Amino acid sequence: GAGQTGDGLMATKLRMPALLRLLPAVLLLLLLLASSTSSQSCSAPVLGNDDLYGWIYVVGTSGNIIKSSDAGSTWKCVHCGLMRLTMEDLHDINFYSALRGVAVGNNGVILSTWNGGANWQLNQDFSNHLYGVHIFQPLVIYAVGDAGKVIYTDNGGDTWNQLAQIEAVDAQGVKFFPVLTSIRFTDNSNAIIVGHANFWWLTDDGGATWARNNLTGVAWNEPGVVMRRLALDQLAHFIAVGNKGIMYTITRQTNDQNDAVQFIWKKLNVVAQNLSQVDFFGASTLNSTTFVVVGDDADKGVVYSSIGAAEILQAKDLSAATVKIRRPTSVYMPSTFTSVVATSGGDILRSQDCATTWIQLQVPEAAKATQWMAIDGRSASQESQAAPRIHQCGRMMMVMVVTMTTMVLAKSSVM
Repeated sequence: GAGQTGDGLMATKLRMPALLRLLPAVLLLLLLLASSTSSQSCSAPVLGNDDLYGWIYVVGTSGNIIKSSDAGSTWKCVHCGLMRLTMEDLHDINFYSALRGVAVGNNGVILSTWNGGANWQLNQDFSNHLYGVHIFQPLVIYAVGDAGKVIYTDNGGDTWNQLAQIEAVDAQGVKFFPVLTSIRFTDNSNAIIVGHANFWWLTDDGGATWARNNLTGVAWNEPGVVMRRLALDQLAHFIAVGNKGIMYTITRQTNDQNDAVQFIWKKLNVVAQNLSQVDFFGASTLNSTTFVVVGDDADKGVVYSSIGAAEILQAKDLSAATVKIRRPTSVYMPSTFTSVVATSGGDILRSQDCATTWIQLQVPEAAKATQWMAIDGRSASQESQAAPRIHQCGRMMMVMVVTMTTMVLAKSSVM
């Protein structure tokens, strides 16, 4: 009996160093699991940092801008009431970080902030209405609007210059300057623009020249086509949406030498009773297979979502929900679970179960009559200052890991 006990003790001593060598890897794995979304089940979501923390901005009529610093739970005015620099309607907003943002609107209005909306700089170098803006770098910003105008700044917005004026062709073959609604650069050279036309435009020289391309699956002379929004994720995957139920995924590809870029457009199959009545206004994407699109179907608010499978679109009638959603204009998706929708009816709504059920959020009193036109934000994982914040579940996990490690080390020292 004594010999067997000694053999067991010897085996324990031999195994202990190997166990200790594995502890760092185990600890790292548990920390990674704790700091990310704990569950990927839409039916029973366990919310993570990106669902609870993050910065969201919404713009609308009369120059109003509101902000949330907790992923939509609470809101405050950052450009409302008597503090507004302009009362022009704002059509789009884009944030490069939680602090650096630009909004654009009617009569060439451009509002720029470097401190999360605490202060705004107003510029109005152009008189054209502006409908889309993209901050490519903190100092380099592009905007598009009426009459095919593309403008830019390379000094953070102090001065703006015209970059190009883009042409389209109508159903009779007559050239015109279309309304441009959205622009996104993927690098210094390559960018895409969409607008009120059957085409999309591509530059590979930083915007000096733009090539006109037919929309895949849409006749060049089909009347009344309007493309409204480009959504771009961090890996250069796009979602493009418009009226008549038009929805695309766009993939950026490079050749073997990495010196030429190609954009592959794929038209998605949108199921509706009458596609001609489906009008998409907003889109937000996390990656090529996870995105949310909002719009109207015969005056009923609808959301189409893809959670991990772009070929399987889930459509929901928002007007039939407990919270009525009419005329949704834009959507922001900080995580798989969470989406925030703005509407021209003045409502802000949020879902935290993969765009299935929605709650109405309380907006500031000074902004309640606003028709909201665009939304954008930065998730906690995108912002370095949010990194120290760890979900309660993560803290508990770390306590357990530290406790286990302490017990193992204590047992090892005794042996």
